[in-house]
Amino acid sequence: MAIIFLASASGAPGVTTAAGALALNWSKPVILVEADTTKTSSIIPGLIRGQVYHSTGLTEAAVADQYGALTPDKLWEQTVELSPRSVLIPGFKSLQGAAGAGPHFWRALLDALRPYESAGYDILVDGGRLHVNDPRLPLLREADSITLFTDRTLPSVAAVLAHWRSLDENRNTVPEWLLNTLNEIGHASYVDLLVTERPPRRRPGLSRPSPSRSA
Repeated sequence: MAIIFLASASGAPGVTTAAGALALNWSKPVILVEADTTKTSSIIPGLIRGQVYHSTGLTEAAVADQYGALTPDKLWEQTVELSPRSVLIPGFKSLQGAAGAGPHFWRALLDALRPYESAGYDILVDGGRLHVNDPRLPLLREADSITLFTDRTLPSVAAVLAHWRSLDENRNTVPEWLLNTLNEIGHASYVDLLVTERPPRRRPGLSRPSPSRSA
């Protein structure tokens, strides 16, 4: 089972869009986990266009975990079909539920996903925005690939660096929480950076010139 974790340090530019596109075009059966803890599901009203009622997902999985009943079968009950080879585990229904999900839940979620390895599934994780000492560390530590999204603006690039490394009082480079965490298990090289391009915006008040007509 390959675990692919997608996230950003600020604003998640394109993370969910990329996760959905990858899930629909993945070469193997895949489970997409909408694990963003800064918002409720955006894939159901977005990619799925609200055609499925948000009745399953991480909220129900977290409730099952509280009762020690988050089994692989229970987790599968939370999925929504995206395509013949891809399913989605939608995100939380409320921000309170997302904020209450601690490392124990994410570890339990990971354990419930593991049996699907034998069935040939890969796992895509839409992590949204990273947080310092993120409670989703169990997923980050077990990921085979971590891709951090950013755009070309200086604040976005600086936000990535703030999670990765900083400068001490002598202006020497020191690792931050994410680099420290991955260094502990030898996974620092598992991180890639993807720079996205925002579409150009038309200036207000400007319109395209209408084609001229010959007499």
